[in-house]
Amino acid sequence: MKLVTFRSKEGASRLGAMVSDTHVLDLTLADQTGAGPFGSMMDLIAAGEAGLDQARALAAVAPERAIIALNEVQLQAPLPVPARLRDAGMFIEHLEIVAKAMAQMAVEQGAGSGAAPAPFEVPEVLYRRACYYNGNHHAILGPDEPLRWPSRVSVVDYELELAVVVGRAGSDLSPDEARSHIFGYTLMNDWSARDLQMDVKPSGAGPCMGKDFGTSLGPCIVTADEIGDPQALELEAFVDGELWSRGSTRNMQHSFAEALSQFSWISPLVPGEVIGSGTPAYGSASEQGKRLEPGQVVELRAAAIGALRTPIQA
Repeated sequence: MKLVTFRSKEGASRLGAMVSDTHVLDLTLADQTGAGPFGSMMDLIAAGEAGLDQARALAAVAPERAIIALNEVQLQAPLPVPARLRDAGMFIEHLEIVAKAMAQMAVEQGAGSGAAPAPFEVPEVLYRRACYYNGNHHAILGPDEPLRWPSRVSVVDYELELAVVVGRAGSDLSPDEARSHIFGYTLMNDWSARDLQMDVKPSGAGPCMGKDFGTSLGPCIVTADEIGDPQALELEAFVDGELWSRGSTRNMQHSFAEALSQFSWISPLVPGEVIGSGTPAYGSASEQGKRLEPGQVVELRAAAIGALRTPIQA
């Protein structure tokens, strides 16, 4: 199933299931019993497989009164406030390329200051472990929701990512066990302030300060049973309609199952948390020597999921 959260004409936030490319089923309205777990995406995730079975049954009959045209509603982030947000480095090539780009940026910004910037290198541990940072789950943007350029930041960058939505709690899991805890997948744009990242890097505090201003999710969550092989998905990023990035989950250093397994050893998986894959090679503008500007529109695409569009505002 392709599950969405949307805002109705009346302004209420509703849970829906896509019944076509142009129409969505309002699951709350379709549930005549009023007993289904359709108050929110978090309610549906908490209901587990039984809740999904109820949603599938409603979608199979799809009462006409509960079907709404997409152009009559506003899609929101499928999980407007995830239970938790973690972003990982499952792709290594991206980190290698960004390391070189950020080192060059440091040289340019340090020109004339007399200070020699410290080299930016990919730590060896990232080849062994799928490391992550904790993101800001209160700064989530949905489809077509504008990103406000953060104050006192010069270099804003997109990051082309796939994300896992966790369905069940679990700790100390094997990769096979972790795989069964995945509820579904969505697109994720891990927006980054590159100059701020570079500035705070010597502190050892990690990338969080350069990420806290916004993360885009959507347009839907595709349930795990429908996604096929998550390690064989093609991803693309467009800026103002021009293809800037293309990648594949085939090139991940660490699979989703391996990463979730490792994470569960450290801190238990939480139902409703979102875990980003990290970015494939050349999955951001900085890797290509390009810069985003206010007024541009960034759109991430995956055939199995759809398109996540974000206009950038000054």
